[in-house]
Amino acid sequence: MILLHYDVLTVALLTITSVQAFRSSNQSDALRRRLRQFDLTQSSANFYRINDAVDGPNVNNIETYFYGLENTHPNSVNYLLKQDEAEFSQKETITYETTEYRLPTSVVPDRYVITLIPNLDDGNFTFVGTVEITLNVTNATNAITVHANDLEIDNESVSVHRLTDEVDLVVLGLSPDAGRHFFTVTVADSLVVGQQYRLRINYTGHLREDMGGFYRSYYYVGTEKRWLASTQFQPTSARRAFPCFDEPGLKAIFKVSIGVDSGRHALANMPVESIDVD
Repeated sequence: MILLHYDVLTVALLTITSVQAFRSSNQSDALRRRLRQFDLTQSSANFYRINDAVDGPNVNNIETYFYGLENTHPNSVNYLLKQDEAEFSQKETITYETTEYRLPTSVVPDRYVITLIPNLDDGNFTFVGTVEITLNVTNATNAITVHANDLEIDNESVSVHRLTDEVDLVVLGLSPDAGRHFFTVTVADSLVVGQQYRLRINYTGHLREDMGGFYRSYYYVGTEKRWLASTQFQPTSARRAFPCFDEPGLKAIFKVSIGVDSGRHALANMPVESIDVD
């Protein structure tokens, strides 16, 4: 096996919202009112081509535009405007208490060290992963909550290490919440503000074909079908590749290692730092 280590990656896990272009100026106004309702103002979001989408020459082409929410308001939600939506007042709106779906911010990520080893042979489309997250504490707490979705976590591997004095904390409990994609680690000692800790988790996952998270696809060389593994983290699929703080405001530094069998290649958007051959 070849293990490729990539230089530190600075990554923002952005929440992406899709917006449909509307055919009339009235619907353009309705779109703006709806964006204002959810606090998606110019000060809280970077809009890319949104003006063209609702006012410009593309207004007659029902296209999807994406924009990243750089600084989401705590009460903002991702709202998908449907193509057949003519009058907002005529549609039933489902509202959520969105703060319940946001991660606590008592602990925030500083950097990730991730190892991913995909298995594409013999129809065994799985992967093995390890994540180590260096954490900063902003408020005293004894709980660490991260996102994890469609991952099988090795509970015995979960550990919390205090970096200041190299002490492992006692893990009291692990609480998965499949509905909200939460995974909470509770420790015996309160985490101290200003100190750093390291959360380590081993896990496995499935390389599915739905183009989300860490997934599988294929291509042909002549008549030979060949498989590949790829990633798609937008809007909220990073949590399907590794446990993480999968929110746009919780940016961190990433260092990633990818393990591949001999004869396969690994490609990334950063240069290879080193290669280990097993």
